[in-house]
Amino acid sequence: MEIDDFKNIWKEQKAENISFKEGNYGDLITELTKLERKTRRKFIFMTLAEAFAFTAVAWIMFSGSFKSPLTYIGYIMVLFDIIAIVTVYWTTAINIQPEILSHPSKDFLRKAVDKFYRRKFIRIYLFPVYFIFLAAGITLSYVEILERMPAEKKILIYVFLYLFFIIVSIWGTRKEIRKEKKETEPIRERISNIIYQMEDEGMTKNT
Repeated sequence: MEIDDFKNIWKEQKAENISFKEGNYGDLITELTKLERKTRRKFIFMTLAEAFAFTAVAWIMFSGSFKSPLTYIGYIMVLFDIIAIVTVYWTTAINIQPEILSHPSKDFLRKAVDKFYRRKFIRIYLFPVYFIFLAAGITLSYVEILERMPAEKKILIYVFLYLFFIIVSIWGTRKEIRKEKKETEPIRERISNIIYQMEDEGMTKNT
């Protein structure tokens, strides 16, 4: 019975782990690594841009002598929005350390697929919310700044502001959709197929 137990343990370990040099698995991991490095460069650029925006908004908020609490609420909303979007995006980063990629397990592949779906969720649901929150915060922070302007100028400024956010949101969303169809979906589908094959092989060996 002990020998059979050792055999079962060995089979389970073999089903759980994939050798980096094993056929298409190596090619898949190479493509995944390239995609993730490209994605991380985008994350880094986004973080630097958002950090600059955060610093500028914080400096305006603390250096200005505003009277209306709505102005400060607007600035705080913008700052919170910046922190939230950067944090949420970085939680979708896939661990591509060499020691993990050299022996990627089924658990690693599942996490990679989960991260891909999280990014899709962010693009569909959180990205528009980010722009709505940002527009609302800027609107509140501009109420006091624009209070002495004629109503017509206020309307023009707000219309331009909202159109800008709508255009950027639509452009950014379409760009991410094209990237997902071209780069992300093929890799995600291949990973899902490999997971399915591993589970199927594991079930076959256990029977």
